[in-house]
Amino acid sequence: ESGYTGRELTPRHSDVGAPASSADVRALLAEYQTRLDSRLDDMRRGICQEQSQLLLRYDAGLQRRLSIMETNIDENQMDIHSLKNTQESSRLELEAFRRELDLQKH
Repeated sequence: ESGYTGRELTPRHSDVGAPASSADVRALLAEYQTRLDSRLDDMRRGICQEQSQLLLRYDAGLQRRLSIMETNIDENQMDIHSLKNTQESSRLELEAFRRELDLQKH
């Protein structure tokens, strides 16, 4: 796991009392920047994986809903077809009944 190790900006040479050289400071800052970049990359990868999983679950849910809607549409179309057939047969029965009435009147 990358991250801050608690290392302080201290001189690298034996003279502990001397201030850190600018080269030492630059080296430590570069090392710290590398650790930060690595940690950010880890976080980005984690976020991307989480987002991918959420999108996959969301997509699966949408696919299920779409499938249900398609099934409902198919059932509704069959119901409409059945109602049209019933309507047509009722119309034919009514026409036959009217013809029979007409014949009885004459």
